[in-house]
Amino acid sequence: MISDDTVAELFTVLKRDKFRKYIRQDSAIDYIEWYVGISESVTVTESVIACRDPKDDKFLSLAVAGKADCIIAGDSDLLDMIAYEGIPIYRATDFLKLFCE
Repeated sequence: MISDDTVAELFTVLKRDKFRKYIRQDSAIDYIEWYVGISESVTVTESVIACRDPKDDKFLSLAVAGKADCIIAGDSDLLDMIAYEGIPIYRATDFLKLFCE
């Protein structure tokens, strides 16, 4: 699922210099358009303030608004929370081990 804030964050992250060696700007835009097209768009009406890094609260807000089953993250500020409002937070590798093997 996505929100306006999380799509904006994805675009910002993919523009960073460290990703330019992996993906060209036009490819990043194509990827974002594809990702938006296959994702459930959620309107976030209430902002969560709970993460040690306030910039990550947008992901918690999205999960709550969209009634997510879980959050997949690579960010230590989110992962250290383990769960929020009953929504577990997993590393991608842990999620795959738990649910895809």
